[in-house]
Amino acid sequence: MPDLLGTVFLAGAGPGDPGLLTLRAAELLTDCDCVVHDYLVNPAILARIPAHVERHFVGKRGGRASASQDEINRMLIELAQTHRRVLRLKGGDPFLFGRGGEEAAALAEAGVPFEVVPGVTSGIGVPAYAGIPVTHRAASSVVAFATGHQAKGEVDDLDWAGLARIETVVLYMGMHKLAQNCASLIAHGRAADTPACAIQWGSYARQRVVVGTLATLPQLAAEAKLGAPAITVIGEVVRYREKIRWFDNRPLSGKRVVITRSREQASELSDLLGRVGAEVVEAPVARQEAPLSWDDLDGSLRAMRSFRWVVFTSANAVRFTWDRLRALNRWPVDRDSARRAWTDRRSGATPLRRREPRRGLGDTRIAATQRAAAAGRQCEADPARSPARGGLRGDHRHRLPHGARTIHARS
Repeated sequence: MPDLLGTVFLAGAGPGDPGLLTLRAAELLTDCDCVVHDYLVNPAILARIPAHVERHFVGKRGGRASASQDEINRMLIELAQTHRRVLRLKGGDPFLFGRGGEEAAALAEAGVPFEVVPGVTSGIGVPAYAGIPVTHRAASSVVAFATGHQAKGEVDDLDWAGLARIETVVLYMGMHKLAQNCASLIAHGRAADTPACAIQWGSYARQRVVVGTLATLPQLAAEAKLGAPAITVIGEVVRYREKIRWFDNRPLSGKRVVITRSREQASELSDLLGRVGAEVVEAPVARQEAPLSWDDLDGSLRAMRSFRWVVFTSANAVRFTWDRLRALNRWPVDRDSARRAWTDRRSGATPLRRREPRRGLGDTRIAATQRAAAAGRQCEADPARSPARGGLRGDHRHRLPHGARTIHARS
């Protein structure tokens, strides 16, 4: 084994929502040179990994071929011999039913340096996103976390009698054994009418929640076709969901929205839609490329002083034009000129603001200024002031300020 070994970071990625990723884990995503990740790590989190970073998928999915734990342990040891910083990224928390303890023990035995980065465990984070506190002063002062699933050939040795006496029980996994698990709790003294809840894909936009009792939950979950990954919560705390549910009753909860913009421009809109509950699918159907010839645009830019107004109808037009101005080493205005640029408000003024030149502009800088916005409002209020030919299509035409001429910058 080499004398100088890399460090393996055993990190939790949380239950799903990228916003629950810890600062330390987010830092490691961009600072590592190799990532070994599970199936339950949100793809939105994996998208933050730089393209040059080596990736290894070792996720376990019920009923499908996957790497054994011994194989994963050996892989981590081998990768530490060829990489400086290896990130082992696991859903939830690595030390709570994440088998991180086994991996840490294997690394320690092999003499490989490692660090542990705790994550938000699904047993707490997922119920919280369903509006269920796992403890509550009026309902539960004790909570137990247990796995509802045993590997093939293993005997079910859970202390069901002990679990039946715990005020709040949180079961990880085991949806295929939900009926058996609920029956075991009832058989060992838990009341059949105890509130119970199953939560699938907790903290994701596609989160689904089924509420019932120990006696009814298995059938209700089956009727709803609830499957893995899921968390089951049993206890009086489940009643609080109707009062404090917050995540799955937002304006766009349960809705799937497809964004067809280019990936470079979709992120901001995706974030906004996600904040109000939508499940966002990015499916770009177009991309922006430079034209075969810049002659038309270059000619217009060189004649910039002959224009009173320059109108941009999209953020892409702003970007391409500004990049071209830099390439030509030209700025369209200076202190002595009175040229202004105007951006259609529906296309957004922000890109124009970001790209305004920082030198030699004085009070006539190119930006979507209040004066330009006011001029646009005047045109809307008084159509007689609008030019007959503005070079724009549809309802944009009447919004062009009086006396404006256009510069062609296609998006």
